Amino acid sequence: MLLIEDEDLKTLNCLGLTGRQARVYLVLLRLGLSKAEAISKASIIHRQEIYRIIAGLQEMGLVEIKVNTPTLFSAIPIEEALIILVQRKTKELSEIRGKTKILAEKFCRIDLQATPPVEESYFSIISESDRGRKFRHALENVHETMDIVTIWKTFRQGFTLFDDSLKKALQKGITLRVITEKPESETFPKWVIPALTKKSIFKIKAISNTPPAIVTIFDNTEVSIAVNVTADFTGGPHLWSNCRNLVALSRAYFDCLWMQLEDPA
Repeated sequence: MLLIEDEDLKTLNCLGLTGRQARVYLVLLRLGLSKAEAISKASIIHRQEIYRIIAGLQEMGLVEIKVNTPTLFSAIPIEEALIILVQRKTKELSEIRGKTKILAEKFCRIDLQATPPVEESYFSIISESDRGRKFRHALENVHETMDIVTIWKTFRQGFTLFDDSLKKALQKGITLRVITEKPESETFPKWVIPALTKKSIFKIKAISNTPPAIVTIFDNTEVSIAVNVTADFTGGPHLWSNCRNLVALSRAYFDCLWMQLEDPA
C-alpha cells in the first residue's frame, strides 16, 4: 500500500471526488502506467471495484486507458486534473446558485400569497432630547390623519418648532385636528388662522380645562402619550407605541372629547 496523505484526499474530496476515487487517482499518480492488479494492491481496493472507479475517473478526464494485453491505466498530471476539477466545481456551484434563486423566488411568491405577518407591537420611551426628531420624522411620514390633544404651551411650542413640517403635511392633504385649552388672551401662530379659514381639513377646538391626557395619533397606527400632562414640549418623556389596543383607546378618548366640543376654537 502506498502512503497517501489524508490532507490530499480531503482536497480532492472537496473538489468533488469520492474517497475511493481520490485514493485511486493519487495511487495512479505515484505508480504511473499500471495494471488494475497493481492499483488494487497499492490502494487496498478490490480489483473489480478498481475497474468501476477508473471508469468514473476516465469519464471525468482524469485517467487514460491504454488498451493492451493486459489493459494499462495512467493518471493525467495533477495540474491538469486540478484545473478540470475546479472547472467542474465552478459549474456545479453556478448551477446551484441558479437553483437557489429559483427556490427563493418560488417561496417569496408563496409568502406574498399567504396571510400577511402581524406587525409586532412596540413601546418606546422617547426622551426630551429625541422628541423633536421623532415628531418631525412622524410629521414627514404621516399620510392621512393626525389628531392631537394638548395643553396650550405645548401647542404654541410645537406649532412654532414644526411650522414648516406642519404646513407641508397640510399641503399633502392630511386631516389635522387639534384639541387644546387656549386662554382667551392668547393668539394662534400667524399661519394658523388663514389655514383654519382656507382648509376644512385643519380644525382646532378649545377645551376649558387641562386635558386629562396629552396624546398625538398618527394615521391611526401610532400614538404618542405624554408621561407628564402639565409639562411643556421640552419637559418629561413620551410613551410612543403602535400597539393597536393603545391606539384604539387613544382614538376613543380623542373622539369623545371632540364630540363634546361643538364649536371650533
